[in-house]
Amino acid sequence: MSAFADELCSDGDYNGASIEYKRVMYYDPTSIDTVLTKLADCYYFNSQYRLAIQSYQKAFERVSGVQKKKYCKFQLSKCYYENNQANKAIEMLMTLVDEESNVYHDASKYFLGYIFARQYNWKQSSYWLSQVNSEKPPYQNANDLSKRILDGHSLQRRNPLIAGMLSAALPGAGYLYSGHPKIAIASVILNSLFAFGAYESFRGGTYTVGATFLIIGSGWYLGNIYGSMNKAKQYNKSRRDQFVYSLEFSL
Repeated sequence: MSAFADELCSDGDYNGASIEYKRVMYYDPTSIDTVLTKLADCYYFNSQYRLAIQSYQKAFERVSGVQKKKYCKFQLSKCYYENNQANKAIEMLMTLVDEESNVYHDASKYFLGYIFARQYNWKQSSYWLSQVNSEKPPYQNANDLSKRILDGHSLQRRNPLIAGMLSAALPGAGYLYSGHPKIAIASVILNSLFAFGAYESFRGGTYTVGATFLIIGSGWYLGNIYGSMNKAKQYNKSRRDQFVYSLEFSL
């Protein structure tokens, strides 16, 4: 009865397939154990990770067979990660690594290496990648990745504290340090204009205008410090993300 749903799924019509799988389970309750995993797969491929998690959990409780249960656990780990629950994904993968006679041993270790790399935990990533049997496809690059990932420790970085101190001493200097010369120039000009306006107003006796320039200028000055620190953090994240993407994980 699920042949039509299977065809829709293979064609990439995951919404249509999920509707058909639910129809099959409704009219044939005895098929639930078989079809529920397929429904969960549809949700996963359609990026509906919360629904996929619920379905894989139900499938895990109902399916018979050790490998089918392990499949559900491995897919759950992928859903947790995609649903921004990396710690749950790691916890699930650790249970698969610990279990004997597990066809997902290498896949779990490889995925752990990837997750730790995305968390910039180079040491843990290298460790788990080094545990993968790199003779099995598609993980032939695991050993190479386990060595290259350690280069993450030597990536060029920008210290947010230094960026903030530079901008405190000279507005815009922190932005220049963080690799944003245009913002640095704009910061110098704006802060200089506010400072000049306040100075001229106080010198000319227009204290209300001077105070206004001073208050607004102080906000821009503090924003220049905070902004430069934030840009330094963004610089570091961008460098690390580019490094991870360059490694070409086989997921």
